[in-house]
Amino acid sequence: VSSATNRMDSLVEDINRLRAELNSRPKQSLVKAESNGKQEEHEIHVDPAIALKEIHNPSAMSEAALRAAVLAKEKLLFEQLATQQKAVRQEAARLAHIENELEELRVAEAQGINRLRTQLEGIDRELVELHRDFKEKERLYLEAKTIFEQRTAMKEGVKSDLTKMILASERAKEEKLNQLMLQMRTSPSK
Repeated sequence: VSSATNRMDSLVEDINRLRAELNSRPKQSLVKAESNGKQEEHEIHVDPAIALKEIHNPSAMSEAALRAAVLAKEKLLFEQLATQQKAVRQEAARLAHIENELEELRVAEAQGINRLRTQLEGIDRELVELHRDFKEKERLYLEAKTIFEQRTAMKEGVKSDLTKMILASERAKEEKLNQLMLQMRTSPSK
């Protein structure tokens, strides 16, 4: 696009230069000729292809040839401009299509992000509640564990006391029986 723009600028400069030269020359667009005693005016037509070749040496050209060359160059310029405008329109349409595709992707991405953000916020709220519940249950567990350990220690103490009491009672019975047996052996039979 840059090289085409440079070429167009060059063509526009050439056209402006040729127009300035045409305007500086005296107007001689018609050639006067006599035929059968009458004076007639004829316009000179120059082939644009030849004029384009000679356009780089405008001083060697006649005014009509120069005008034809300028017109041919203008026509070429307008054709190139139309071609470039068509290419620019096609490029603009392609860019608009790409922008639409990118916008659709952006909208889809934004919707996905919003959906995930909503899920994340819901999970965060649930985690806060679960953490609060966890802490409460942990506190209750620790209290229950402390009570359980205290009761287990108390039970072990009671079991130990019971065992000691049973042993003491059994010893006392054994002593009593031993005493009674001893009395029975030592006492005369009746």
